[in-house]
Amino acid sequence: MAEPRSVSPAAAAAPSTLARLGRLPGGGAALALVVLLAVNLAFTPNFLTTQTLLVNLTQVAPIVIVAVGMAVVVASGGIDLSVGSSMAIAGALAPLTLGARLGPGYGLWITLAIVLPLLAAAAAGLVNGLLVTRAKIQPIVATLILFIAGRGIAQVTTNGNLQVIDDPVLIYLGLGRPFGVPIQVLLMAAVVIGFAWLLRATVFGRQLIAVGGNEAAARLCGIAVGRVKTLAYVLCGVLSGLAGLTVVGINSSSDANQVGLNMELDAIAAVAVGGTSLAGGRVSIAGTLIGALIMQLIRTTLLAWGVPDAVALVVKAAIIVAAVWLQHRAARPPAASAAQFTSTARDMASIGRNGVLIALALLMVFGALRYEGFIGAYNLQSVVRYNSMFAFIALGMAFVIVSGGIDLSVGSVAALASVLAAHLSQHGVAVAVLGPMLCAGLLGLVNGLVVTRLRIAPFVATLAMLLAARGLALLAAGNESVSVNPDNGYTEIGQGDVLGLPIPGVMMAAAFVAGWLALERSVFGRHVLAIGGNEEASRLLGVHVERTKLAVYTLSGLCAGVAGVILAAQFGAGQPTEGLGWELSAIASVVVGGTLLTGGLGTVGGTLGGALLLGLIFNLLNFENGRGVISLSAYWQSVIRGAFLLVVVLLQRRLQRRR
Repeated sequence: MAEPRSVSPAAAAAPSTLARLGRLPGGGAALALVVLLAVNLAFTPNFLTTQTLLVNLTQVAPIVIVAVGMAVVVASGGIDLSVGSSMAIAGALAPLTLGARLGPGYGLWITLAIVLPLLAAAAAGLVNGLLVTRAKIQPIVATLILFIAGRGIAQVTTNGNLQVIDDPVLIYLGLGRPFGVPIQVLLMAAVVIGFAWLLRATVFGRQLIAVGGNEAAARLCGIAVGRVKTLAYVLCGVLSGLAGLTVVGINSSSDANQVGLNMELDAIAAVAVGGTSLAGGRVSIAGTLIGALIMQLIRTTLLAWGVPDAVALVVKAAIIVAAVWLQHRAARPPAASAAQFTSTARDMASIGRNGVLIALALLMVFGALRYEGFIGAYNLQSVVRYNSMFAFIALGMAFVIVSGGIDLSVGSVAALASVLAAHLSQHGVAVAVLGPMLCAGLLGLVNGLVVTRLRIAPFVATLAMLLAARGLALLAAGNESVSVNPDNGYTEIGQGDVLGLPIPGVMMAAAFVAGWLALERSVFGRHVLAIGGNEEASRLLGVHVERTKLAVYTLSGLCAGVAGVILAAQFGAGQPTEGLGWELSAIASVVVGGTLLTGGLGTVGGTLGGALLLGLIFNLLNFENGRGVISLSAYWQSVIRGAFLLVVVLLQRRLQRRR
């Protein structure tokens, strides 16, 4: 047996600066916050004024409140994408409840206007918890359902209209200043202190960490795992509702279209930058506060320096990556756990693939019987033509997820590719196609390098790229659409036909055939599956893990680039603001098609079926509106889309249990 290396007493007694930093709340985030504060003190005028301090704290308070709830869920081993939608629901219900005048007097009216929105947000959290614990749906899919449907519910209840709030109590929740301190800052402090105590000093806190660290061991120790997880989601829902009330109070109005928009990304970024492991089993409420403060300081600092918002997004992405990288340098990463690849997993993927095909067939039969022209060539070509963009995004996402990762940047990368395609279309079709694809592939390669070289979690790495690519798209477009050259035939890529078939559909079919061959019939595909199933075992067997992951993320970028090329060709312009939420639609397509979010198993055919299924749902709703019997707004379409996704996922789970 090899002897251990000798270490001098001085070296043993003197931990490195990074090691000492690692013991601070938030680790690398603490250093990033100190640097930001020092830079602002040196270069930002009036930074130390009371007004600047209160403005920053006021703006960051809702993010912190939501991020604390997100941290609780993440600590349990889950994630909640629906926090923004829960905020919108609570913000919509408050003025509606007050206006309904429920009860004999104002005291009861205002009490219900505060309590009922919080209860509704808690109910949303309860639904998420039950879907995860009882229905055994993966957290990202379970909360994606309410992410889609929840905002639609808020929009339906208000008909998408802005609700002006003139009640003094509701306004006080956003603008009140007891003892000269903004009330939302006091609420933020109470939430941070209360939940820090809850997780450190109570049985629930210890059980939460145990469940997130090793669910099977926690269950063997007698912990009610399902109850603990469900409570975590309920608490997250309540905090989201509270944040929603503060936001509508600050604005003195409620807009279901905007309240909580993209809050899930800000909350996840704050949690990750603050040092909480996205794998669960560890949580830092103080670190989460630091992470949120970093996000806020970046924004206010750059605005104070006159930096455009688009550049601010790129800088924000760099800060996220730097802070998380410092955390990895400051502390030894935990040993990777080996994923188990079982026959049950194979059954689940097979059922997912078959389930989506069954759902597609049933929808086709239903549409053919109910709507004239539904299965006509024109309608089917339109469905394929429009949804080819989402199918390309889903194809790249499938490879990433099978390898055990995830890519949140695909929508922003597609938007950037569309802008570049529009600019380059002035120089010929070939340049307009190859240029954006090359750029998107390079961004995918950067994602892979950050994941493999810097050892940053894929969720965080690609979240940073989401922000950076969006900022680059806005910069390249000058914050407006960029028209393509209409005279050189570029638009035929998105609008033309070949042999009576839509060109985007032909491209999609060719890509999925190539993807199927790559995943099912090549050494590369076997390596991707092996890495997703058990990365450490794959490395021991001689698989070049890093190289394969680099190829996977580059492939995802290339697919997003093709989607951007088609987007610009279909609409005749590059769209820097398009692609919002495409990453979540792609994840839904992949998972509905039978690919496991834990990696190691998936199908290209199922992914194509999932993308077409989601597109067909919208097509059916458009036909239903066209009948004139009912009129479903876009808000109802979001609700129905989320409900249908829930039905498909529950059907898959039921088929799996029978098997």
